[in-house]
Amino acid sequence: TGHSAGAPIMEYHTSKLRKNFAAHEMRTHEEIELVYVLRGSILISLKQRGEHTKTLYRRTLDAGDLAYYPGWQPHSLLSVEHAQ
Repeated sequence: TGHSAGAPIMEYHTSKLRKNFAAHEMRTHEEIELVYVLRGSILISLKQRGEHTKTLYRRTLDAGDLAYYPGWQPHSLLSVEHAQ
């Protein structure tokens, strides 16, 4: 086993999202966030910090996609269905 002084602890959780529902409201936290989509699709939104809360990034992730962003970046996840 190895050791990294910059990352002494790594935690994870899994989430099962209901279709067309948000995982949570726009939020921030200290930890970095990695999102890996097992099934379905999610819409990820990242916003600018501070008084100007313009959405900077919005992208749909599909099964097999991975996203990484700092937790201090305001973010939200929404389970979505693609139009048929």
